[in-house]
Amino acid sequence: MKGLLAPAAALVALFGLALPASAADAGTGGRSQPAAVSNERMDYAKLKEVLETMGYPVKEQKNTDGTPLYVLDFDEGGFHFIIDVNLSTDGSVIWLNAPLGNLPAAKRPAGTLEKLLKENMKRDPDHFDMYSDGYLDMARYVENRDVTPAVLRQAINEMCNDMRQTEALWNPAKWATNPRTNTGPNAQGKQ
Repeated sequence: MKGLLAPAAALVALFGLALPASAADAGTGGRSQPAAVSNERMDYAKLKEVLETMGYPVKEQKNTDGTPLYVLDFDEGGFHFIIDVNLSTDGSVIWLNAPLGNLPAAKRPAGTLEKLLKENMKRDPDHFDMYSDGYLDMARYVENRDVTPAVLRQAINEMCNDMRQTEALWNPAKWATNPRTNTGPNAQGKQ
């Protein structure tokens, strides 16, 4: 028996072979198994509770399909923000939408839409959406799986930061000013 152990040890040393530490590890190649993922989703009631717990003023409205729409309306760092929060139809995504206003084509500086498109590439997962009537919003989705208040707060904070940094592109009041000026109210008209 001793004669067999020496060659086996040499093979292990030479090829980095290892045997499972226990019978429980036998099917895993000696690796421990990852913890199970719960994939817990928030429903509308839990989403509202979490937003309120985070300190946001939450106004409940209804979407056109009758589902809740939670409107966050708050001031921060010299800006006024309005962010609509709701769930996708299947509940797999939490949507954050910030209405930015109308970009009138007749008054829009040349290249504005091109610049917005380029910003979409830089700002992912935040992105600009423009509707057929010229209305613009910034949107972001958060995968609705084990979302914590910290994850939701980070998404909202990043979105607010992106709105501040891109204001010169979407706020008509800033079109004639330096594009590096990132202060002031958003397009909701609040000073």
